[in-house]
Amino acid sequence: MKKSDSDSDDAIAYFNRGYDYGKLGGYEEAISDYTKVIEFNPEYATAYYYRGICYRKLGEYDKSISDYSKSIELDPDEPDAYYNRGNCYRELGEYEEAISDYTKVIDLDSKYTKAYLNRALLL
Repeated sequence: MKKSDSDSDDAIAYFNRGYDYGKLGGYEEAISDYTKVIEFNPEYATAYYYRGICYRKLGEYDKSISDYSKSIELDPDEPDAYYNRGNCYRELGEYEEAISDYTKVIDLDSKYTKAYLNRALLL
């Protein structure tokens, strides 16, 4: 089903409002808005990424990992999604998965110094 122009405008509005909510600490509201964006466009990797950030801020690591994984599936060359998913794995004590994600970040961007640091802390 093709989305109308108004649907695209709505998705942009929800994304922008979700981003603002997230910056202000309104994570539940941001999650709701990012979910709407995903309903409009289930292939929008950035919406999953930012919703994952909000879940992580709320300590909902499994949901965050799920969203980061979907973001990676849709955009496998984005190092930030791997980095943040690695941080979630680290918080859960799943160190091998975290190291794997930090290594992938380094493979994608050799100047991503935080990935080197976090990986080194787990080795």
